[in-house]
Amino acid sequence: MTEKWAKAQQAQRVIYVDEVGPVSDMWLALFMKAYEDVKTSIGESEDSFRTMAYENKVIAGLVGAEIWPYLLQLYEYMEPGIVAHEREWRVVNKEPIYSLSSSKTEAIAAVSPPQNWAKYLNVLHAPREGVRALVCPSSSREKVLATVPEGFKTVPIIETIG
Repeated sequence: MTEKWAKAQQAQRVIYVDEVGPVSDMWLALFMKAYEDVKTSIGESEDSFRTMAYENKVIAGLVGAEIWPYLLQLYEYMEPGIVAHEREWRVVNKEPIYSLSSSKTEAIAAVSPPQNWAKYLNVLHAPREGVRALVCPSSSREKVLATVPEGFKTVPIIETIG
């Protein structure tokens, strides 16, 4: 994407966290402390609205959790350190319209391609002039070319190993 387009969408760099080490230890400590906070805020309630605070940053704030909503926001930008070579930038929804999925694959399948109302809500349109290049493993080049809309077939493709 172009810098102009990314700034207009408030794109942010992904936060890559290694699985082991002092930084991951600090993230774990922060999340554990915040988790205790949100559990206290929810209390013994089994009300589905209140328990949504575990996964929804807005609801977490509404039930009075002090740290959890902010960590949920940061979590939307986090990825394992092992994929740091991707140098990803990300745009996330300001208002959460989601629920927990059992896996990342399931979560992606639920939204890509968009279905039903998701075709109209929180859709981020990338104009051709905003796209500088596509990045994919060299083994996926033909699949990408077959999948992208016609206007994007001339976008340069940067191939990665994998």
